Formats: sequence, C-alpha cells, structure tokens
Amino acid sequence: MKEFAIYTNKNQFKGTCYIEIFPGRNNHKHWNDESVYIFIDAIDVIYDILVKVNKHFNQYNNTYFHRTKLKFLFYELSIRINDIKNEYKINKNNKYRKLIKYLAKDYYNYINVIIKENRNDIIIMLEDLLKWLKINRKKGITIIGI
Repeated sequence: MKEFAIYTNKNQFKGTCYIEIFPGRNNHKHWNDESVYIFIDAIDVIYDILVKVNKHFNQYNNTYFHRTKLKFLFYELSIRINDIKNEYKINKNNKYRKLIKYLAKDYYNYINVIIKENRNDIIIMLEDLLKWLKINRKKGITIIGI
C-alpha cells in the first residue's frame, strides 16, 4: 500500500493511524462504506490547510466541515496541488500561524522534504481527494481520526 493515496476499501486496513473522510456529519462511527481513507501521516501535507479552513480541526477526533467551508478548502487544495506541481516550496503564512500553535517550528521544512521525496504520489492523492470532495460537497464532510 502506498503511503500517499486515497483508499475506498476499508477492509484493506488493520488497526489505527488512518484518517477517515465521511460525506456528511458523522457521530463518531468509524469504518463507513461511504468514506475514503488516508494514512494519518499523509494528512501532514495538508494539515495547515485543514486548520485554515476549520480552526477546530483535530486529526485525532471528529471534525465537521460545513458545505459552505468546502469552497475555501477546494481553493486551498488547488493552490497546494499547483504549488507541488510547480515545485514551489510550501511556506508558512503568518496570518494563520496563530491558528496552528502546536505545529513544530520546522513543519514547513518537514513538509517540503516529504513532498520532494513523494511528489507524484502526493499530487495524485490530492487530486483524487479534491475530486471526491467535490462529488460529496452538498452534505459537508467529517474528518475522523481512527
């Protein structure tokens, strides 16, 4: 299994350390057939974006993103995909730094190393995620840490 990919078959996984993305509001129910799954470490590539879009985002809990927030998420993901394709460095935006208090000081250096080593897989993962989000945007989404 690739570390940077979107998975739709929940039976591929054992244990924990995944992010489940559910279409709509979810009440702490895990392993839903409608969901897609990402390895928890892969979410680091867009962690800052998720916090920008929803300041209450917590990768170890349930976080609901209302459908009105998804346009901003689409926009930010599109920029990230473009930046990765063009080999731009991902930089911190001081405006949002306050929201991301618990990120390590070298977060963006870490992300840039991951992107450099896994560029093609990350682009495919983010493009697949963006397609899935657009298909399921009417209900909003819940990101669930498993």
